[in-house]
Amino acid sequence: MNAQRLRYKNKLPELKNSLNLLDALEEKKGKEESMETNFLLSDQVYSTATIAPTDKVCLWLGANVMLEYSLAEARDLLQRNIGSAEKGIVELTSELDFVKDQLTTTEVNIARVYNHGVQRRKLQAGSAS
Repeated sequence: MNAQRLRYKNKLPELKNSLNLLDALEEKKGKEESMETNFLLSDQVYSTATIAPTDKVCLWLGANVMLEYSLAEARDLLQRNIGSAEKGIVELTSELDFVKDQLTTTEVNIARVYNHGVQRRKLQAGSAS
């Protein structure tokens, strides 16, 4: 659950970044201006490109799958993904807190059972003498 929450936390800034880029594309489209940007090709390697005003964008969905969306569809998809990531973070945090409480309760109960066993052995040793 910790790993899943970490994946959500790492994915959230990327989704918000994509949404900001979509805003910039829509703004440039309204002004009929082209946009110059840098594309990440690989780690620390970028390429400069000029993007003409467009109604379509391509989004990576994962597993080497990319689909073309209209700007409105892309916005809806990104907002849904951001919402589900934030919801997942909240749910997983709550579940981890519950597991932590259960672990603490279990440790306390194990200590009580151990202490009860120690007391019984002392009483048995005292009555045997």
